[in-house]
This record gives sequence, structure tokens and C-alpha cells, in this order.
Amino acid sequence: MRLAITLILVYSSFAFASSSHLERLRLTYPYGLIGDDYGLLTWRDLAINTCFTEMEPHSEEENGNISYSYWQCFPTQSARMVCSDYAYMSLEIQTKEGKQSYLARGPMSQNKCRSLQSSWREKIKGQKYFCVSGSYNGNEIGQDGKIERNWVFDRFKSRAGCEAYRSYCELNEIKGGSCVLPKGPSLRF
Repeated sequence: MRLAITLILVYSSFAFASSSHLERLRLTYPYGLIGDDYGLLTWRDLAINTCFTEMEPHSEEENGNISYSYWQCFPTQSARMVCSDYAYMSLEIQTKEGKQSYLARGPMSQNKCRSLQSSWREKIKGQKYFCVSGSYNGNEIGQDGKIERNWVFDRFKSRAGCEAYRSYCELNEIKGGSCVLPKGPSLRF
């Protein structure tokens, strides 16, 4: 029995070693990432978005739940974090296709927003790319005539670290929930 388990683990490791990082992520969590992650995300990052929910990813054909959180990654030079006068934080990313706007789930104090903004600046300083996680919140046409995609902000991550607002960055921070693990049943804790 031990030999069979060892052989399975060795074969799985070999199979994963022969496929790319992005292919492994998409094989494990096929709906959790939109676009390229530039090598920044792990399966644990995508697993967090499955915690505390039984929501299915959005599908236009099936009219699925649009509250599922997705990761997207962008060049740092295309983004800015803003604290509005009304105590809302937004992360705005300009892409070729149009603007992607991530708005915090709710208002926060100016001190909290500035703290998040400071952490943002620290974590993207000297970084080429960053990733942001959030749930889809609709489209609108911007002043430039391009589509603006709106999202509800959960967390961002760069090689320098992760920061979350009303969410988590690490699986071990989560208490009393469940997450869908790769290729298997949910983990309840």
C-alpha cells in the first residue's frame, strides 16, 4: 500500500513538473484566475476564493452566480489606489480594453484607507506585476467610450506580500469555514 501511494505521489509530481505553473493552477482551480498570473499566485491563493461559499463561478450561458471572486494580474504601472472623500477605497487599473475598477466592500475610515494605500505602495514598489482578487460587479461605458469593468475588492498580492480588506491572505488565517481543495472534497475547519 505504501509503495502504491509513493508511486502515485511520484507520478503526480512528475506530471506537475512537466506542465507549466499556469496550467497547474488552471487544472486545479479552472475558474479562479482570469488571464496570466506572471508566476505570482499559488493554489492556496485560488483556494481562498472558494472558502465560505458554495457559489459557482459566473457563466453567461448558465447565468451563474457573479459573486465568485476571481484573481486578475496587471502591470503595476497601470494601477493606482485612491481614497475618496467619502471613505471608499478604489483600485483603478487602466488596460488596453478599458478600465478595471475594484471598490472596497464598504466604507472605511480615512486612516484605514490611508493605511491600505501605504501597504499598497510598499508592496508594489519595485514590482513589475501585481494581482488583485474580487467579485464581478458589472460593466459600464467610460468617458473614453471603452467598457469599464467593476469589481468588489478582496485582496491584492505582489512578490512583496499580500494585503486583504474584510478578507484573508492565508488559508491558516481562516477559522470555522470550509474551502474546496484541489481534486478533492471540501476541507472543513
